[in-house]
Amino acid sequence: MTAKTKTRASLGFSAQAAARQEPASVKTPQSASREGKAAIPFWVPVSARQQLKHLATDLHATAQDCLSEALNDFFIKHGKPPIA
Repeated sequence: MTAKTKTRASLGFSAQAAARQEPASVKTPQSASREGKAAIPFWVPVSARQQLKHLATDLHATAQDCLSEALNDFFIKHGKPPIA
């Protein structure tokens, strides 16, 4: 038994389960609201995330709405059209 086999076995993987996994190139369907959009993940301090969630709640908005507004304000500040 190889080290790789031992590791996979110790994690509870079987050869059959590994064979059923989809290739990485297969895309999952997206909802219509995400059509033509792309994710921009980035890291912020936990306190910034908490503050965003609280502010969004206070404004009866989503974090998505708040961040889109912030991105549009950033574009305008730098002479670009608001498109977020």
